[in-house]
Amino acid sequence: MTKNIFTIALCLLTLGLFGQSQVFSGKLVQTNEYNQLDLFLKHYEIYQIDAVSMHNFAMKNKAENLQFQLNLGTQHSFSLNLQENKIFKEGIQVRVVTENGIEPGTLSKIKCYNGYTAGDHKKVSLSINNNLLFGFITTDEGEYFVEPLWHLIPDAPQDQFIFYYAKDYIETKEGKCGMTEAEEYGEKLHNKIQNTKGIAEGAPLGCKEVEIAEAADKLMSVKYFDQQGVEDRITSMINLVQANYYGSFNDDLTLIISEFFIVDKNGTDPWTPSTDPSALLSSFRNWGPTNFG
Repeated sequence: MTKNIFTIALCLLTLGLFGQSQVFSGKLVQTNEYNQLDLFLKHYEIYQIDAVSMHNFAMKNKAENLQFQLNLGTQHSFSLNLQENKIFKEGIQVRVVTENGIEPGTLSKIKCYNGYTAGDHKKVSLSINNNLLFGFITTDEGEYFVEPLWHLIPDAPQDQFIFYYAKDYIETKEGKCGMTEAEEYGEKLHNKIQNTKGIAEGAPLGCKEVEIAEAADKLMSVKYFDQQGVEDRITSMINLVQANYYGSFNDDLTLIISEFFIVDKNGTDPWTPSTDPSALLSSFRNWGPTNFG
């Protein structure tokens, strides 16, 4: 088992490919700290990344395209050409269930992108926030996924990120990663859209928007620490699904998040407290139609 940690430093260089472009570079550090990951990943690498600087760079970018180079030690170098995915509906509603009842929430400043690597034009999906990098970069070896290490190990530093190839995932009940969750979410969404009148398989070719209202229970707020953590996990998952499923239907579908309903750590879930999947699904289905705008 090979496990590496890289420390990412931010530097500005002049590249012939993009002209003057931002460059993020890494320094290799050895570690054997996170052995529990061995249960479901045959190989992975962990990088310490200044995601705050990367997010600031994205926020200051005024163009629709975001271009930068990501160097991970001596093993990986990616020149990325990304297009912003404006994933939130204008006027999106955010509601949070607190100990005081339902209150207005704050929308995350996450930046979502889909695009390609320069030169070989391989698909990329990347969501960026101060403690979040989530998505994949396609290489000759397959999709190279990245997600926050603290999404898998709660006490891990929030500036550490795990990178792994899809082929290295071990299917087990011991653990799930962002890749598997995105696959499950995408399959459910695919089936739901195909069974929805107006955007099923027989529909005419065209471009359509699919609005998605998302609800998150108290356990998600505990796992991802706060409202922003929950929003970022859901949003980055949908951005990744958008990249993988664009063109999978007769229509090119654009996924738009129209609403968040989040139960915070001190709130109470408005649906059944049962852990039985069937009971929970039934309770949520009964709750949803009258509680989403």
